[in-house]
Amino acid sequence: ETQKSAMKALTDLVFAPGAMETPAELAPYLQSQRRGFNFFGAGEDPKLHDRVLNTQIMVIFHLIHPSTMKRIVDSKVYGNKYELGEMLKDLTNGIFQADIATPVNSYRQNLQIEYVGLLSSIIKMEIWDNISKAKVTAQLQNIQKMEQAAALTTTGDTKEHRNYIVFLTKQALDPK
Repeated sequence: ETQKSAMKALTDLVFAPGAMETPAELAPYLQSQRRGFNFFGAGEDPKLHDRVLNTQIMVIFHLIHPSTMKRIVDSKVYGNKYELGEMLKDLTNGIFQADIATPVNSYRQNLQIEYVGLLSSIIKMEIWDNISKAKVTAQLQNIQKMEQAAALTTTGDTKEHRNYIVFLTKQALDPK
C-alpha cells in the first residue's frame, strides 16, 4: 500500500500534466540577469523544459535502475505484493494516461519521448535482468497500442508526437 501510495504521489506531483510547469508570470524571473557576456555559449534563457525534464528523469532513473528493479523482483519471494509489472504499469500510466484523450503539452511530450527511450535502452543492455526486460517489453507494447489508437483521434502537434512515440516503440521492439 505504501509503494502504491508513493507511486500515486509521484504521478500527481512529478508526472501529471501541469505538475511541474512554471507559471508564465514567474518565467521571466528565472532568466539570468545580463551583467556582461559571460554566458560562454550557454545562453541566458532559463531552459524551462530542460529543468523540468531533468527532475522527472532523475525520479524515473531511480525507479528503473537495475538494482531497484531486481530488488522488486526478488522481494516478491518474501512478501512484497507490489510486483515489478504493476509498478511499471503504474509508472507508464502516470506518464501517458492523463492526456491520452487530450492534447499533449510540450513538457509531457519531452517526458514521454524520454521515457520510451529509457525503456528501449533497458531491453538492449545486459545490466538488467531478464524478468525486468520482459516487463519493460510489455510496457513498450502497451505504449505502442495506446498511442496508435490515440493518434487516430488527434491532430497537429499531438498527432505528430503520438506517431513519433509509435515509431520509437517499433524501433525498440523490432530493431532490424
